[in-house]
Formats: sequence, structure tokens, C-alpha cells
Amino acid sequence: MAIHDVTSCHGRSSAVKYILNIIEFNMTTKGASKVMECFGVKRGESVLIVVDTSTPTSISKSLFEAARDIRCEVMILTMLPRSRHGEEPPPAVAEAMLKADAVGEKARNIAELGIGINPEAKLIGNVLEDEKVGGTVHIALGDNSCFGGDIIAGIHLDGIIKKPVLFLDGEKFILSHDMITQRDFNVSRINQSS
Repeated sequence: MAIHDVTSCHGRSSAVKYILNIIEFNMTTKGASKVMECFGVKRGESVLIVVDTSTPTSISKSLFEAARDIRCEVMILTMLPRSRHGEEPPPAVAEAMLKADAVGEKARNIAELGIGINPEAKLIGNVLEDEKVGGTVHIALGDNSCFGGDIIAGIHLDGIIKKPVLFLDGEKFILSHDMITQRDFNVSRINQSS
């Protein structure tokens, strides 16, 4: 709380700016090292870091240095921001990503199956909220090591399904947004013949 109070003051002293720079450096450096660990990056591998111009340079620099520190061949590509979350990158960036072979066999792992039950969440084009929308299902492929799994794939991609139909133990279930917005999570059980 003291740092928040200090940073909200006008006319910060150079000592305060210095302390804030150290805090930012430590957060990005430690975070970047954790990203390399989570993705299972090994010495000698090629690492392609793709950022857009809205990404703070401290983040891309920290990722670059973390990969370099474990003796990887590392490159940063910077592109213009996409107009919406999940939009395809420019062709040259997509080709570089494809040639970097960033995904591999483990990227095909079904890492996560989630059922959205939040009646207040809206589909906004950001997977962190979209996957929680009531009446949806999301499936993720790739890495699950950061939340208790044992697959390190270097990629984690979520896909959202609107109006899903699930089969559990041979029974058909339909999730309804209307039922979820009634504040009780009712799942309609439907006869197989329906």
C-alpha cells in the first residue's frame, strides 16, 4: 500500500522512480524466467517471441534475456496490434511462427475442458472472460503444466463453443444460458432419442 500511495504523488523524486524501476525489473525478470520454466524451454532451443507495439518493452526484453540466459537462440518479432483478441498475425509473422515449429506433438494434448457458468460474463473477444460465459464450453489444447497437469507443450490455446451439447457417460446434456442466469446451475438431461 505504501508504494501505491507513493506512486500516486505528483512530481515523484528520482529515488522513488529508481525504486519503482527496480520493482518493475524484478517482477518482469522473475516472471520471464517462470514463463521459460512453464514452457519447458531448454538450452539450445530456438525461441521466437512475438509481441505487438502495445506490449511494454520491459516484458519483451525480459523474455528475450530469460531465453538468452539459458543459452537459447532467441528472436523478437514486433507487429502492430490486432483489432481483436485472437486475430491472426500478419502473414510474415505467421510464417515465422510456423517455421519456428513452436508447437510440436504435445500441442495436440487436450489440456482443459471447462463449462462456463458465470451469468454476468459476456462474449467480448477475450478468452479469459469468454470461457466463463454461462452456457458455453471451452476446450484447450496444449500445455496444462501451469495448473496441475504434466504436459509441457509451450502453447495453450482455448476454443469457446456457444450452445454446446455434451455427452457424459452416454447421456446427452444441453447447457442453457437462460437456466444459468436464474442463478442455479441446472443442466437439462435429454433423452438420447431427442
